[in-house]
Amino acid sequence: MQCAVCSILLALGIFVIPGSLHGQTIEFKLDDLSEFGSVDAGWQIKSDVYTNPLVKNDQFHIRSGKGIIVGSSTNANKGSKLISRDDYGDIELQFEMMMGHDGLAEIYLQGRYGIILADSWGREKLTRRDNASLIEPETPNYSDNIYPNTARVNVSSAPGVWQRFRIVFKAPGFDAEGNKIKPAKFERIVHNGTVVHENKYVSKPYRGALFEDEAAKGPLMVRIKSGNIALRNIKINKLAGETVKLNNMSYELFNKTFFEREWLLWGGDPGSTVELPDLDAIAADEQGKTEYLTGDLGSGGQYALRFTGTLEIPEDGPYTFSVPPQNFQSIYEPADSPSMGSLLIDGEQLFAWNGLHHKGSTQKTVDLSKGEHSFTFNHFNIQSRWSDLEIFVEGPSIQKQALHLQKEEDHASNEMIPLLANHSPVIQRSYLKTGPEEITTTGLSVGYPSQINYSVDMATGTLLQAWKGDFADAVNMWEGRGIPQTLVSLGEPVFHVDTPQVLVSSDRSKPVDITAVEKDQYQRQGYSLSADGSPILNYSVGHFAIRDQIKPDQTNRFLTRRLEFQSKQIANSDSYWYLLMKGKDINRTPDGLYVINNKEFYIDITSEGVDKTEILQQEEHELLLVPIDNAAKKKSELRYSIIW
Repeated sequence: MQCAVCSILLALGIFVIPGSLHGQTIEFKLDDLSEFGSVDAGWQIKSDVYTNPLVKNDQFHIRSGKGIIVGSSTNANKGSKLISRDDYGDIELQFEMMMGHDGLAEIYLQGRYGIILADSWGREKLTRRDNASLIEPETPNYSDNIYPNTARVNVSSAPGVWQRFRIVFKAPGFDAEGNKIKPAKFERIVHNGTVVHENKYVSKPYRGALFEDEAAKGPLMVRIKSGNIALRNIKINKLAGETVKLNNMSYELFNKTFFEREWLLWGGDPGSTVELPDLDAIAADEQGKTEYLTGDLGSGGQYALRFTGTLEIPEDGPYTFSVPPQNFQSIYEPADSPSMGSLLIDGEQLFAWNGLHHKGSTQKTVDLSKGEHSFTFNHFNIQSRWSDLEIFVEGPSIQKQALHLQKEEDHASNEMIPLLANHSPVIQRSYLKTGPEEITTTGLSVGYPSQINYSVDMATGTLLQAWKGDFADAVNMWEGRGIPQTLVSLGEPVFHVDTPQVLVSSDRSKPVDITAVEKDQYQRQGYSLSADGSPILNYSVGHFAIRDQIKPDQTNRFLTRRLEFQSKQIANSDSYWYLLMKGKDINRTPDGLYVINNKEFYIDITSEGVDKTEILQQEEHELLLVPIDNAAKKKSELRYSIIW
């Protein structure tokens, strides 16, 4: 099925989206099979597919309609291919795929350079036949079971879960006589948000390729070897190799104390409006020509730089300009020194930002025509040290490109301090981000050798996030003090929960007017360690004392949670509920699992006697709730698993 999916993706690339981020984006509509150039038996256009991740021999259950392509391998159609109608050179390929149990397929870029798509859920040691491995040109003969072309880390999801791939591929280059002058390259392969390959050069077509020769372009091809596969959201961004250019650049330097200490501390008037000093009313201390946008022209302390020139746009379309999100603490202990500034194109301000007080915006998309446009970039350094001057652009056929001078940084914030759980669980207390603007100071993160990891807020017992892959990066914790010292996961979290999980309702039997118990009603009582080194949290809230353990299951494939609730002596007239999960959409399957966010992950309630659940709509989200027994002196248990 995987091969089929790949082929489908290739064939579908005929629907051009004029307003996409990269401009020339081809989206495979998957309305019918006529979009493909060549389709072997075993492929179908459908609207939905499901398989129970916990039932080993469960097959694909499919629903009629359109929007996804499903491939199945049988003895009659083993090795069936899908081949795109069009040929492609340099591309960024994005798609989502769902594997069936023990499914195996291959996707070939240009019909020559292949990647394995496989059911590798929970596999501890990857081989060359596992998910996201590159297919070698010849049959390898490796000693010591070391495979250099497997993924860096296994972040494969369970059968029945949609997985995401983003592949940036550069085609081989040829001179005017047709001689190859540069090899093909997988510049980057991102699987489920984690980089698994980078800058992998390919000397010649892989085993099983459609062609033995090499060329500047070729079709996408998917070959299914065994089992089932489904594909959706297939997109190709053509990468033309063109860039946005800055010409005729000049700069003005203003050495001046623009902002008084009180304003730096308190931010002046409340609100989101960014008010910057008028540089037209001030005489520049220095001016000249420059080839680059760089903060090195400044002198330290407070200063402003104004750059003016022309922006050369290679083709019509939408272009997104951005500066990095501003990470700040205070003027006393800056982590990443914040800045202020604004960007103007053709005399119109695109955006302005105040990094110290979190005002304004740091990016905007604008439609620009091919040719030259006037360009003004204002940068205010507001700390006693230099702040980074960075600005980026992306647009039609252009990946994210720096407009500033990029250089080797010499400070610790550009390094990584990885925390890895190689042999036993690793427990790390830290600050953690709980939202775009929110931080908890009572975070606890746990990493396991099985590469299943999670974070909780010890103040409330809230399971904040979980992810697969390597554990965490602690570099922020070694710089400055306070709020920016957050631990960062090294994998992409599959979910985020931003509210305490114990909820209360005034109705004895239903979650009517239900609200989360406030954080100040919790009392944390630390944690103990189980025999395998996993933490067991202890805390109380409302009428309950809670004992809480979260860890991977015995097969090291998914996350399990066991909560013990001990109610107090006097029963309460309110009803209490536990928030298992919050999602965009939640549905129950006929076999009793709960599907979250259209099969991004599943919840399996394993407690005996839990026969009542509620799915509650709350604004733009749905909540999966189970009742907590509130009888006096009653001890109850809740066990559930999170599967992805």
